[in-house]
Amino acid sequence: MSTPADNAPAAHSAGAEESRPSLAALLLDPSFWADWASVVGLVGLVIVFGIAQPVFLSVANLQALLLAAAILVVLSIGQTFVIATSGIDLSLAAAVMLGAIILGLVNAAGYGIFIACVLAVLATSAVGFLNGLIITAGKIPDFVVTLGTLSGITGLGLILSGGEPTMVGSTFLLRLASGSLGPFGYPVWVAIAAVIVAHIALYHTRFGVHLLATGGQTESAGALGIRTNRVKIAAYTVSG
Repeated sequence: MSTPADNAPAAHSAGAEESRPSLAALLLDPSFWADWASVVGLVGLVIVFGIAQPVFLSVANLQALLLAAAILVVLSIGQTFVIATSGIDLSLAAAVMLGAIILGLVNAAGYGIFIACVLAVLATSAVGFLNGLIITAGKIPDFVVTLGTLSGITGLGLILSGGEPTMVGSTFLLRLASGSLGPFGYPVWVAIAAVIVAHIALYHTRFGVHLLATGGQTESAGALGIRTNRVKIAAYTVSG
């Protein structure tokens, strides 16, 4: 003789199965495509290119693609923090150019690659800080500010370099760019580490909570005591 208690687990299991969406329902759900459309599209392109040209899926080519993508991954991490605040930074390319020029000039002046790297990072971070300060203090749209910074920093880079290519002769950077650990090059491991650190900072720290709250609803975040202007400035500084 069965009792309601005996039937409870079966009923719970049946309810869980009914609540689980089918594959067809999942594919027809707009929210699924809003979250995963880019991933599905990327996988689709890889499959198409792999069929059209089998060498595309070779180990050597995949390693080369990962190596090239590693730089973009690191750059996009900084942009992620800005986008999390509902902002955008169009000056990223100019900031990277300025950092590279300073890196080359300082290293060529004989101060060493370590000092050159530190000054390059400080310069790019200063660009981001300037963007955030102007946006928050002047209440100017981020699109306008960062577009203006893009032009200004590009001009500054041309002045510093004299319009000539700036070479960086560093054995350390050469080994870092061309060396490998296991199946992947050092830049890939750096990108993986950067993604992990960014994920922890964004989802498991107080700063990340404030960042997402500011991007979700700035006025409400301010009412809760979050210093939204400081959060935005910090986000643009990280982007730089």
